Amino acid sequence: MPLFATYGPTTVALTAGAFFLVAHIVRRFFLSPLRKIPGPKLAALTDIWLIWNTIQSRSAAAINEAFNEYGPIVRIGPNAVAVRGPKDLKEIYTTHKYRKDARVTRARLHDLQNITSVTEPAAHGRMRRLTNPLFASDSLRSLEQPLVTTLEKLFGVLDDSISCGRALDMWPVNRHFAFDILGEAAFGRDFGALASGKNPQFMVDMDLAVTAIAMKMSVPPWVYAALRKVPVHSLRNIVQAEERLLEFGQNLIREYEKGGGGSGEEKGRYNMIAHLYDSTDPVTGTSMSEEMLVSMCVTYIIAGTDTTGTTLSWLMWALASHPHVYDTLRAELIAAFPDPGAFPDLASLRKLPYLTAVIKEALRRYPATPIYLPRVVPEGGAVHQGHYLPAGTTIGCLSYAMHRDEEFFPNPEVYDPSRWLEEVDGVLKVKNTPELTASYMPWSTGVRSCQGQPFAELEIYTVIANLVRRYKFKPGPHATHQTMKDVDLLILKPKGHKVELVFEKNPY
Repeated sequence: MPLFATYGPTTVALTAGAFFLVAHIVRRFFLSPLRKIPGPKLAALTDIWLIWNTIQSRSAAAINEAFNEYGPIVRIGPNAVAVRGPKDLKEIYTTHKYRKDARVTRARLHDLQNITSVTEPAAHGRMRRLTNPLFASDSLRSLEQPLVTTLEKLFGVLDDSISCGRALDMWPVNRHFAFDILGEAAFGRDFGALASGKNPQFMVDMDLAVTAIAMKMSVPPWVYAALRKVPVHSLRNIVQAEERLLEFGQNLIREYEKGGGGSGEEKGRYNMIAHLYDSTDPVTGTSMSEEMLVSMCVTYIIAGTDTTGTTLSWLMWALASHPHVYDTLRAELIAAFPDPGAFPDLASLRKLPYLTAVIKEALRRYPATPIYLPRVVPEGGAVHQGHYLPAGTTIGCLSYAMHRDEEFFPNPEVYDPSRWLEEVDGVLKVKNTPELTASYMPWSTGVRSCQGQPFAELEIYTVIANLVRRYKFKPGPHATHQTMKDVDLLILKPKGHKVELVFEKNPY
């Protein structure tokens, strides 16, 4: 007798579905090579655990909580693990052996390759050779004067808030500053964000593009491709934002070409486009294609605006909410630079141990990019934290959790610059012990570490040193522990989306 006639199609379908569900659960829980790795039960079965926490803007916090509950290796997906340990960090990121996960390759505009999304070691090496001169010490020295020019515009915004007697939300202001300094220093033009006090269209599109990147990394490609075609205004706006960003980059290059190109100087200033345009790979003798030029220009603007602006905002909040740290830092700065009109250079600022400790601790407590950085276990598999992982397993660390490992950073939620200091023969010095540095990764680490770190450090040191010398600041009336709770969506943001501070001029 036919099966349908005996039980009916609905019963057969439900039975078959139940069978496949049970088989799926058995395979993931009991037959998977990752079955002995602890973690949330749902994560072993499906990626929904990680996707849901990403949607809730707490993927980094959720993984950190899992480490605290289960130990230094946690299963966060059917074929994905996260690890927290200095040996794991070094092995995974210091060579090209563990390549970037496929999700990272999707984090790009209109599928144009850039230095952050490329996975092939040879292609990545070529891009680094073409772009490394941008961040050499000679280039950085030429950026100091444009930085001072933009810093004076920032101080003008602070002075206006003082004269009006109002609190100032530094979250957009610091992003505007970072955006403008890229215009001044890297492209020889004023982007005008600080002057207008509003997000230019590029920054509006940039925020939409970050949302698109998060979506691309969180869902299968076919899901994102389908979403792009949905006739909903918000989704269409995201797609169009990517197109406008590329158009912005194309216009920058067209303006450079109309100006006749040249040696990399425009109006006596360093120009990023000129260096990229004229660069030649010393190994292959090749230069960048126009598509690559556009992609790299836009990538540098997005990365430089968000990460530097974010770090400056959290640093200012840390100083405003820890008056004793502010007072100690200001005393060090005044003693080192008694001339109120001076703008010390980076080399001089790096010699100050307390300033360095203040910055390092902010980067530890509030890493701008706190998220999981996925890599793929190479052929032959690997052993991490006593567990064998087969080739193809997704594995990674995240700065948010590495920086909260109590073995290396006691009381990790406390902002405490003194953890980076020691006294040697009566002289205060920065502590760089292997225990601290091995678990510290605000710029990632190894061959794929943040290329723009030297540029960002120049901005951070210069802004904070000159800000503290000239201004006193405290939390605004609406800034609370709850509004300043950190959440993550690619970058670390305050839950209230504001960093409200009240400024006053400092007597020198």
